[in-house]
Amino acid sequence: MSDTVPGSEHDFDENRNMHSFIVRVWLEMSGAETNQEIWRGHIVHLPDGKRYYFSDLNEILVFIELQVKGHVDHLPIEGD
Repeated sequence: MSDTVPGSEHDFDENRNMHSFIVRVWLEMSGAETNQEIWRGHIVHLPDGKRYYFSDLNEILVFIELQVKGHVDHLPIEGD
């Protein structure tokens, strides 16, 4: 069964390799001396429950790219 994704010309095929993630982010202060804000969080890959913690928002995209390509062996992941 294929459905058209709204706003897209591509067909959606439920049998394709798909990934789902939950991302949680929060803002922390790094310390009284520097008073610097740092975004921290974690991302969970739902099919296998692997969780990766990060302190840079750019790491979200890195994790997703590595996860969908199957190259997450070198990341510090919880839930193995």
